[in-house]
Amino acid sequence: MNNEVGDIKIMMGSGESINTPSWIYTPQNERNLLDGNTWRNTFHKNSIKAILAEHVQLSLTYEEGIKAAKLCLPYLQSSGYIRCSVPDGYCPDPSYQHALQTKNFDFHNHTNDCYKTLHNYHTLTRMFERAGYEVQLLKYFDESGMLH
Repeated sequence: MNNEVGDIKIMMGSGESINTPSWIYTPQNERNLLDGNTWRNTFHKNSIKAILAEHVQLSLTYEEGIKAAKLCLPYLQSSGYIRCSVPDGYCPDPSYQHALQTKNFDFHNHTNDCYKTLHNYHTLTRMFERAGYEVQLLKYFDESGMLH
């Protein structure tokens, strides 16, 4: 692929079933977030405008999340961003929390066995800040269960 600088937008860990032609789909088995060679061999530095990572960070340990975020940072444009979405550890719904913490959870045919980290806004913010990012939270639950 080795893309030139432009408006490269990537959906990490996605299949090609989503109809968004301006985005590059990166199935989990084709891109290793934790391998620097994957990034070097695929993209130029400062070439990516946006990375969408929905439910990707939770399949990594906390430290792996920091490593993945550090690895992709040089490839983001100065105005580039990562939008990360994960199940919220502060969601007040007991059935939601139970599903995340038991074998009952099946998100697109995955069980919670693929979930290594259940984040909340504190852990996700800290993880990205440790990797060198400025974090802007869009939607999250706080400790009292209030949605922001």
